[in-house]
Amino acid sequence: MLAVSGCTTMQYTANAPAGAVDDGVRVLYQYPEGEKYQNLGLIDFDFYKPGWREPTVTDALPDLKAKVRSVGGNALIVRNQRVGHLNNRSMNISAEVLKVDWAAQP
Repeated sequence: MLAVSGCTTMQYTANAPAGAVDDGVRVLYQYPEGEKYQNLGLIDFDFYKPGWREPTVTDALPDLKAKVRSVGGNALIVRNQRVGHLNNRSMNISAEVLKVDWAAQP
């Protein structure tokens, strides 16, 4: 008898890691509905985390949000993430940067 087992993992990315202050940049999973927004484009972000475990998007989030702010955005959508091929302590994140007018009424 042959048994095949599959394993998938899902990573939950919170808007702010525990203990972080609100920095005004939101993590979205889709384009905001009912809000006016401008798409500022894609950014590639490289992150390195010293230690023995692979980094996660949550680990990179404070620096990623700072990068989004530096290009004029206040929201992001993670489009791709890759842990480094030769160095499993680094990762590359591709994110779409948005400038959302949260106060606009539809």
